[in-house]
Amino acid sequence: MKILLGLLSLTMLGACTKKYQSYSYIEKREFVERQSPTSGTRPPRLMSGKKETEKFCEGQILFNKNAEAIAEASLPALISQSCPGSEYLLDAKITRLWWTVLVYSRSCVEVESFCPKKMSTQAP
Repeated sequence: MKILLGLLSLTMLGACTKKYQSYSYIEKREFVERQSPTSGTRPPRLMSGKKETEKFCEGQILFNKNAEAIAEASLPALISQSCPGSEYLLDAKITRLWWTVLVYSRSCVEVESFCPKKMSTQAP
């Protein structure tokens, strides 16, 4: 019973949240300008290539800053620096993680995507 009460009190001292969003593609310019991913079908003649992962985390002690807002504001920069030289991110997943324990909080944003490569249109 003491162990159960101890575990219950620990869960009251901390919390964690994780959210995922998946997209078939993200047009980088649209995302940076409008702060929202493009919806619809993938651009033609593009297939998934190399996987890219970009991540940013920010911490806060008590109320000295808003770590969640700072991490969220970094999302356009993460999108634009993924897959240099390409206008799109394919099969993208944006993960937002936030956790807090007593007086410390940490917020992270991660972008996983595949860089596009063009399919050849010539017949052999």
